[in-house]
Amino acid sequence: MNAKLNDVNINIRSDNLVHQNSSHKQWDTILLADMFYHPDDANEYLPWLKLGCRLGVNVIIGDPGEIFRSRIKPKELKQLKHYFMPDVMAEKQGHITTEIWDFCHCLKTSQ
Repeated sequence: MNAKLNDVNINIRSDNLVHQNSSHKQWDTILLADMFYHPDDANEYLPWLKLGCRLGVNVIIGDPGEIFRSRIKPKELKQLKHYFMPDVMAEKQGHITTEIWDFCHCLKTSQ
C-alpha cells in the first residue's frame, strides 16, 4: 500500500474492534486479512463486517481459506485480485492461492 506516495493517511488498529461499541463511521475502509482460521471466527466477524457495509464502509478482505468463502453468498463478494502463494505456504498451510475480495460489492450495486 503506497499510502505515503499517494498522500493517504492510514490509522492502523490491531485490537479486536468487534467487541467494542465503536462506530463504523469513523472509518472509510476496513482491511481484514487472514483472520478466518475457524468457523467460529467467521461467525464472529461477518455480522460486524456486514453492518459496516450497510453503513457505507468499504470492507476489503484477503483470505486464502475455504472457511471464509463457505460462510458467504457468492453475490456478496467481488474478487479484486488473485495471487499464487509461495511454495512454502503450500507446504505449511496447504494453500496455493489467496484472493482479495470486495465484501460490500452487493450492497454497492444494489443501491
